Amino acid sequence: MATPEAPMDGGRPPGPPLKPPAGLPPGREPTPPRRRRGWWIAGGVVLALPLLGYATLSVLLDGEYLRRRVESAVTAATGRPFTLSGPVGLKLALVPTVVLEGPRFANAPGGSRPEMFTARRVEAEVALLPLLSQRLEIRHLTVVAPELLLETDAAGQPNWRFHPAAAPAQAPDSRPAPAPGAASTGGRPVQGYAVELRQVELRDGRAVWHDMRSGQTEQLALPALALHTEGDGTLRMMGDVGFRGLALSLDARGGSLSGLLSAQSGTQPGRPSAQDWPIDASLSGEGIQAQLSGTFSGNVWSGRLRVSADNTARLAMLVPGLALPPAEDLALDMDLAPGGPTSIRLAAGKVDLPRRDSGPDISLGPITVTAPDLGARVSATGEAQIGDLPLSWRADLPPPRAVRSGRGGPWPLQLSVTGEDLALSLGGTLAGPGPEGAAMDLSLKIQDLRTLGQRAHLPLPGLRSLEASTHLVGEAEGWVGLRNLSLRSEQAEATGDLRLRPGSVPAVDGRIDVARLDLDAIPPPLPPAPAAKADAGQRTGQGAGQDAGGATPTAPVAPAPPALPTGSRKVIPDLPVPLDRLAALEADLRLRVGLLRAGRLDWRNGEAVLALHGGRLLADPLAIDGAGGRIALRVAAEGAASPPSLDVSAHAPSVDLAALLPALGLPGGVSGMLDAETALSARGRTLREMAAGLNGSLGLALADGRVDISLLDAVAGDLRRLLLPNAPRNGSEAVRCLALRLQARDGVASAQAMLLETDIASVLGSGSVDLGQERLDLRLLPRARLGGIGLAIPVVVDGALAQPRLRADPQGAASAGAAILKELSNRRNDPGGTLGQTLNQALGQILGEGDSEADCAAQLRIARGGREGPVPAPAAPENRQGGVGDLLRGLLRR
Repeated sequence: MATPEAPMDGGRPPGPPLKPPAGLPPGREPTPPRRRRGWWIAGGVVLALPLLGYATLSVLLDGEYLRRRVESAVTAATGRPFTLSGPVGLKLALVPTVVLEGPRFANAPGGSRPEMFTARRVEAEVALLPLLSQRLEIRHLTVVAPELLLETDAAGQPNWRFHPAAAPAQAPDSRPAPAPGAASTGGRPVQGYAVELRQVELRDGRAVWHDMRSGQTEQLALPALALHTEGDGTLRMMGDVGFRGLALSLDARGGSLSGLLSAQSGTQPGRPSAQDWPIDASLSGEGIQAQLSGTFSGNVWSGRLRVSADNTARLAMLVPGLALPPAEDLALDMDLAPGGPTSIRLAAGKVDLPRRDSGPDISLGPITVTAPDLGARVSATGEAQIGDLPLSWRADLPPPRAVRSGRGGPWPLQLSVTGEDLALSLGGTLAGPGPEGAAMDLSLKIQDLRTLGQRAHLPLPGLRSLEASTHLVGEAEGWVGLRNLSLRSEQAEATGDLRLRPGSVPAVDGRIDVARLDLDAIPPPLPPAPAAKADAGQRTGQGAGQDAGGATPTAPVAPAPPALPTGSRKVIPDLPVPLDRLAALEADLRLRVGLLRAGRLDWRNGEAVLALHGGRLLADPLAIDGAGGRIALRVAAEGAASPPSLDVSAHAPSVDLAALLPALGLPGGVSGMLDAETALSARGRTLREMAAGLNGSLGLALADGRVDISLLDAVAGDLRRLLLPNAPRNGSEAVRCLALRLQARDGVASAQAMLLETDIASVLGSGSVDLGQERLDLRLLPRARLGGIGLAIPVVVDGALAQPRLRADPQGAASAGAAILKELSNRRNDPGGTLGQTLNQALGQILGEGDSEADCAAQLRIARGGREGPVPAPAAPENRQGGVGDLLRGLLRR
């Protein structure tokens, strides 16, 4: 019997094929029972795996399991305590979420506060399947209200340098490697589980920077920030940040999280580890942008940093308290290296310097500043413009790090400025960050200072072929010495030694010796050149300033100021006398002048000593030889007083008026030697206030001079023509004496001496002038000699200074009669007779003065303050001809 054939399909004996069950579509075979069991098994696995993941996750969360494992894992990885102050929860879902309340991460020992990191809540979405392979994969980690403190301690050590705890020796790990794109904790297990982190999101966060050495603190708002892992395992961070009122956008790419944890632990300060963490980040906002590309290890950065801003207003928000001038198109590029930044380049398109009062506009740019590193010399080049004057400049500066530390000096410094007909150079050494110890040579050459000033919109005098040089020395307490100061031009030559101290109240002291100064040869400054502007007429071929018809339009005429009422017109202007500005400067100066030419007059041996401290000025002496004698002044002012005060005294015993008046720009026509002295004091803030409170005296004395008749007519033409209708109109007239002395008290100047005597007439006067009210109260007795007979017509001068009134004295008739009788008595050569004495006394009573007061010698003595001086020569004997005089003489003899 043959052996049966073995089954071929799992044990079914051979035989005819089975028929499909009824109801199946034709051509479809029934599913074998064994295959149906496979589907059931697969479905069970699919359902069991989540349950198993949840079970595994529940085991991890059971009791305080996860809390202890997370706290121990972070503590082991960083070397610092990490705690969860709140409960640990689980939200069941397809991707379950673990909730950690109140995480706290300890700060470095000696920090400003206990925690380096805190948060309100941390939510972690955990994948289930990786749990079966002992991997804790956190797909999304959300941190709510985090606060991160980054600080350096008193020794400069950062709190982000961690020291992980040493792990015990373990057997080789046979677990599968993390999937590509996953980050890990650096291989440290959490009870046999490797932790992988894929995405982190921060909400309503804040980062704080604190420097314990300087006390500086900065805050960075993090309203929304996301960190996730790219497909190649690198991290990318995107979000919004806020800093000092600026809203910024952040986009950064870096290495893996495990690489970051490894890199931040570092090895030694200043030495990168073998695992540098790459980073490529950009931070941008309105008008400002920063880019960083490089690597990070420990607290050491390496890479390239670029920062740009469209103007300094953006940077002013980032760096408060830094006084930056208005600038445009700013850019900073540098390489970050362990030893500090290298390949530094700073550029600016235009920098506008602050404008002072009515000074010109000054701008710099473009500017380029470069340095290999902070320990190397700095090179700077650029352009500048003062008004319409373009300049080029170049500077080689000391190393910033060395200057800041103050060690390793002195350091060389070079600066050169060139322009049209201008060359300036400054070269020498610096000893430290301040001016003390500096030693530099300064030289300046300008072909035509006046033309340069016109282009620079500066009122500069017309010095030609100007050469100036000095040796600058930095001294203690901020002083800068200008030694061997020299200035030479076609019109001037001077030397000296000065010291300057910049500051809120600048100071200057030293000496200046002027060998020669020709003011007559120095033309005045030129007005700024008109800017060339293209208007519509120029664009259409019309001339500048012409209308469509080719005619030059007439400039609008400014309306005339309204006329003041006659009674309100003032002669003394209400101009400010800014003595309070004396407090803005401290000075001790001595000036000597060998030869000064001004007004076609040579002045020699000038001397001035000036002291200014605390708003108090004393200039004593102010003296110079010229115009026939020496003129000496003394000026004292109290700018800090309320109101300010001014005292002026002067003495010029012998001044040649013919030379002095034209030199001062005053009308000529007067000759003779004038003896002048004054001692005046006043208080006030304006010229009118000072005149109203004037005190002191003024004295003028002149003997044997001459005056142009035209000048007499201009000063007192009406009075002269009244007394001398037939007097000459041309030529000059001899002045036997001029005596004037005014004594002022509280703004009222009273005449103590007032006499003008010529060959044909004289004017004797008395009275006062109220400078505060600007009112006149004078009595004048003009006397004219006609044919040997004296005729006197008393005159009263009163009214306002702006509109004086001239009228005859009501007692004029009696005075005139007495004058005639006195003159006749004198012509009898009997001035000491009874009649003459009586008439002289009567005249003195009428005029308020005795005849002795009308004498030139006596009046000159009073004008000089009691000093003796030149007196006029005796008058020539009069030619006594017959006529009216003989008739009167005959009548008197009866």
